[in-house]
Amino acid sequence: METVLARCRRDMDKKRATSSKMTEEDARLALEASERHAAAARASALAAAIQSNDEGCMLYGRGDFDSALSLFREGARRHAHATSVYPCHHGGGTGGLARPDEIAMRIGYARYACLDGNQSCDREHLGGSRIATRSYAVTDSVCSSNATLTIGSSSVSSRTSGSDYMTLESPPTTSYIYQRMDFDEGMHAFADVQLLSELSPHGSLPNPRTVLAVLLFNAGQARRRVGAFDDASSLYAASQHTLDDEEEDKSLSPVSVASPVVSPLKLQPIIVPILHNIGQLQYRRGRIQEAIDTYSETLRCARIIHGEDHTTVAAALNSLGVLHYHSSSDESDEAMALFQDALRIRVNSLGLNHPDVATTLNNIGRIHVQRDEFDEALQYYEDALRIRGARLGTDSLDYAATAFNAGQSLHQKGEYDRALYLYHEFLRVALVKFTKNHRDVAVVLSGIAQIHQEKKEYDKALELYEESLQAGKAALGEYHSEVAMLLNRIGNFHFERENLDAALQAYRDGLRIERRVLEPDHPNIIVTLSNLGEIHRQRSEWDEAARLYGEALELQHVKFGTEHEDIASTLNTLGLIHDQKGDTCLSLQYLQDALLMRRNVLGDDHLDVSATLTYIGTIFYRKNMLKVAMDLFKESLRIRRSALGRDHRDVAFTLYNIALVHQQRGCYEEAIECYTETLRVEKLVLGDGHRDVSMTLYKLGEVHKAHGDLDKALESFQGALTIERNTVAADDPATIARTLNEIGNIHLARGDVVPMMEAFNEAARIYRSAGLSPNNLVVSGHLYAFDISCPEAAPAA
Repeated sequence: METVLARCRRDMDKKRATSSKMTEEDARLALEASERHAAAARASALAAAIQSNDEGCMLYGRGDFDSALSLFREGARRHAHATSVYPCHHGGGTGGLARPDEIAMRIGYARYACLDGNQSCDREHLGGSRIATRSYAVTDSVCSSNATLTIGSSSVSSRTSGSDYMTLESPPTTSYIYQRMDFDEGMHAFADVQLLSELSPHGSLPNPRTVLAVLLFNAGQARRRVGAFDDASSLYAASQHTLDDEEEDKSLSPVSVASPVVSPLKLQPIIVPILHNIGQLQYRRGRIQEAIDTYSETLRCARIIHGEDHTTVAAALNSLGVLHYHSSSDESDEAMALFQDALRIRVNSLGLNHPDVATTLNNIGRIHVQRDEFDEALQYYEDALRIRGARLGTDSLDYAATAFNAGQSLHQKGEYDRALYLYHEFLRVALVKFTKNHRDVAVVLSGIAQIHQEKKEYDKALELYEESLQAGKAALGEYHSEVAMLLNRIGNFHFERENLDAALQAYRDGLRIERRVLEPDHPNIIVTLSNLGEIHRQRSEWDEAARLYGEALELQHVKFGTEHEDIASTLNTLGLIHDQKGDTCLSLQYLQDALLMRRNVLGDDHLDVSATLTYIGTIFYRKNMLKVAMDLFKESLRIRRSALGRDHRDVAFTLYNIALVHQQRGCYEEAIECYTETLRVEKLVLGDGHRDVSMTLYKLGEVHKAHGDLDKALESFQGALTIERNTVAADDPATIARTLNEIGNIHLARGDVVPMMEAFNEAARIYRSAGLSPNNLVVSGHLYAFDISCPEAAPAA
């Protein structure tokens, strides 16, 4: 019989079991209620974050970037509140987000620190080196490789300007100055912010990670607009990392594409502007290869997300073209192909007259300038100028930049008046948008000065050069590579004017700056050393010339290695210097090294090869090794005729050398043939009254005289004398006296006493007037039929 105690225990056990079942059910219901509450709280916080973002976008559009940043920061705080109610596990329908402190630990505090106006992100930006945060203004080609402004005819070299914007790190040396924002190359295609409401058109909330990525991107845009490029870099990187994070929404399936598998979260449309702007800042810092890698990824994502013919694809193609353009002139074909693809998409999508079309047209024009194809470049620039003028207005900086580019091409083509008009169009806009003391104003003033120099308007040119230098120093300070570039141009001006002291001072000032601001083997330093060496060569200061060219050669070996066309050119010049010093053996060594290198680098049929062959042939001619000299001159003639045609001045020069060898060897008929052909080309190219024509006529007269044809000899000498009286009477009277001497000897040989005496007397008078002894007069031959001209009964003179 069950005891009372046992029955009580049994009843208590039943109650406990019933109570336990009720507790589990209540707990389940409570958990569901809690999750519904958390989901509502998350949705509310996320909606608040979206609202803060979109309000920030409105302020951004009004130009209130600091207030916009505050709202983006508030949106991030609300986003953090939304994520705080997520379960602390990964995966599942929640999006896999942990608590805000875990997020900060995992993806980097920089995401939030950069949003805090009291924090600095200098240590968090891409790549680890700092750049100055002020906004520079670099043209897309005003100061470029190809901003081919220095085109004077002097033998002193010119160069492009370098870049020294970096506070701790210099960009790689290319033909271009990096990368100011005032002029549009199409590298900053995503300047706007992203509205989050556009990502949820039907009221559904976007993925929380997408929300955070957009907030960080927009904050980066705001920091960028106030010149805080380090902060912008960090925020863009954090935005990208948000989408790259491993804790993605595992409930979504990966998308299979031809390239490596990319998660659908990574393929949110916001990834394209994120990557694009990361690449643009890498470009701004001069990290070309990093930027190429980033833009290549941008292009891949844009094609997957938007399709092959979308404008974002065109933007990435255009940007890659710009990078390859600046990377090396050897990559111009790749750059051109990228620009052409971008142009096709933009024309099809936007129409023929869209500003983005003009941007790509302008970029294609720069490729043609890089290739020295100025006619083709001008066609593209004129189309771009028309579009930019119509769509952006003639007071826009982009219109001004293209006006300058078109002016450059006209400048190179020798169309100076049209070039001046377009240069002044640039100045008209730039003096309003900038100030007179601006770097681009300085460069354009220098370009205008060059045109006046080429038009022989030297006073105006010098005035403008000095004005450009003053503007450059005021804008950049004295120690800047562009100031050195301006000094180089002033040095070129003085060199052309044969004011070697002023040229020497300008080059020395430029070299002092370059050695302070550029890397030791920078091409500009090499050029300036060569220019200084050339001045000393012109002064016959052989030792100093050889020292400077030798220093340039050492730097070229460091820069280019063992073989390069610039090294061959310096070797060639050193050979000429040592020849002028009288050291024939060392001269031949340098020249033969130059010849071998030019054959290896440029090929056997290059015009530079023909030049070195000519120099070596001249040395062997002087050493009376006539067969060797003839072989060298003939090879030079073959190259020049093949490259230049039969009617070129350089061809005439080589024919003249061959004629000299024939004359020296006594092969008069061959010499006459070569001198006659030389004369034909010179008259055709230079005109009948050129000094070179008189020199060839004189040599032709010598050969006819030696060959016994006195009539043709006299005709040639008289032709030479007529030209000499008009060209060298004041500067080189001894040349006229020499020719008169030869004419007198011809008359002597012919027995023409009166014209003989007239020629000899005038020659003697000229020698005395020039401070030379009349004993320079040489009487050769004997009188034929003198008894007729001077009979026995005739009185002695």
